[in-house]
Amino acid sequence: MTTQIFEPQTTKSDYSKNIDSLTSTRRLLQNVEIYILILPFITLVILFILAPLGWIIINAFYNDLGELTLGNIKDIFSSKFYLQAIGLSLKISLYSSVISLLIGFQGAYSLEVIKDSTLGRILIAINTVLSNFSGVPLAFAMIIVFGSSGVMTLVLAKLGLTNIIDIYSFNGILLSYIYFQIPLAILLLFPAISGLEKQWQESAHLLGASSFQYFFKIALPILSPALLGTFIILFANALGAYATAYALTAGSFNILPIRISTLIAGNLTLQPNMAAALALILVVLMFVITIVQQFLVSRYHIETK
Repeated sequence: MTTQIFEPQTTKSDYSKNIDSLTSTRRLLQNVEIYILILPFITLVILFILAPLGWIIINAFYNDLGELTLGNIKDIFSSKFYLQAIGLSLKISLYSSVISLLIGFQGAYSLEVIKDSTLGRILIAINTVLSNFSGVPLAFAMIIVFGSSGVMTLVLAKLGLTNIIDIYSFNGILLSYIYFQIPLAILLLFPAISGLEKQWQESAHLLGASSFQYFFKIALPILSPALLGTFIILFANALGAYATAYALTAGSFNILPIRISTLIAGNLTLQPNMAAALALILVVLMFVITIVQQFLVSRYHIETK
């Protein structure tokens, strides 16, 4: 008498179900790993961006007595002193960003031409270092060079040229801003310019286009998003710059970052809620400018399709 052993039969549908189950489990584990990996980044965003921004928004609408009010915003827009701070901040940011963008564009274009040479590599390394040279060290360097007893001031005085530039005035601070904005502009524009294919220029020349026509009808439209993005970064960088202007003028230059610091750290003028309102205006200005930039870039992409 023989004993028959019946083995369970696995159908194709059961096999595919097992495969699907394993695949879904593997995807779930991968998603968990991704969430764990980005958890430190999310924590940093919450602690150093969202939490301070939330504090600014909430406290901007409270007075020193803890009462909900719009008085801080009204006081800012009814005060000539604070309006001057907003105006000077926008003015110096706009001027320094436009000038730095124009000079930086030319510099990045020139670096692209010589990037494979020894000189080009040295200049790229120097520009990378200079893009981080700002704040108090830059202010001291400008004082040594252009101050009342600075090197260039004394040299120009011997040549009979006096009062060329006052490093402690608006023009002097603008010069300092331009100095630390140019390397940043070059650093941001250099990859975009490197993306221009040489074949495009050669094809344009074969079709009878001049270098002038190639630049304005081909290269410049392609680089327009990068130029707009770089301008926004430069503008934001200048709008929030604090240490250079403060070190040069000991806090007497009336721009928003210095006014905010005075209201927070001042012994006699401690008004954190007013400082939050000014910071909120600073955030709103940058938000509006960013929205305009995104609109222009999206419009450009629609027109080029």
